[in-house]
Amino acid sequence: LLLAASALMVWAQRCLARERQGWLRLAVLLAMATAIGAIGLDQLTHLQNGLEPRADAWSATVAALVAWQGFHALVLLVMGGYVLARSWAGRLRANARATLDNTALMFHGVVAQGLVGMALVRWLPAWMGG
Repeated sequence: LLLAASALMVWAQRCLARERQGWLRLAVLLAMATAIGAIGLDQLTHLQNGLEPRADAWSATVAALVAWQGFHALVLLVMGGYVLARSWAGRLRANARATLDNTALMFHGVVAQGLVGMALVRWLPAWMGG
């Protein structure tokens, strides 16, 4: 889902270059949904596997990482909403695209952060022999 969010933002940028505002809005909405869905699923899997942040330091660290990613997902919702508002207001154009480009960069950064975080949480215990 995280990679889909990033790919959808690339699609949104291409739609703007072709002046396809309807498709751009769809891409941004889907990117927002997939980013939130990815964070929600990550949290759900940890909870289903018995994540108890008060139980030990590892669980607390995992919960903090998931919360950090969740915060950034909320930032993506605000930024995506702003892109949509500019699009509906006619202020997002091929020659005025900084809002979309900056939002896409934020999406890519949050995706990279999420993938690294997920990899560390899942693989670090095995790497450390635990």
